[in-house]
Amino acid sequence: MSQHTAPATIGPKEAVLIAHRYLIDLYGLESLKELLLEELELSEDEMTWEVTFGFDTGRKVEVVEPLIHSLGENIEVPVKRITKLERAFKQIIVHAQDGHVIALKDRRL
Repeated sequence: MSQHTAPATIGPKEAVLIAHRYLIDLYGLESLKELLLEELELSEDEMTWEVTFGFDTGRKVEVVEPLIHSLGENIEVPVKRITKLERAFKQIIVHAQDGHVIALKDRRL
């Protein structure tokens, strides 16, 4: 018995607005510094939108970055240490037919 799935009726802009509003209602705008849309994807079955936002957590992390790319194996590459604000990523799953939020997940990019 085959099941027929209805195509998405919520467009991408509306899915992003729903997810954005949900995130702000949950966390509060003040705690979502530098909030940016990172990813947006309609699932293969067109039943859900997967909307990923990133924001600064306020925590500082030290990152080591090479000053030049490696020129070969066993060659020591000079590095610099910089401090950045850590970013968190949240994925909100929005039902594509009626726009209700199905899930909120941590996401690593």
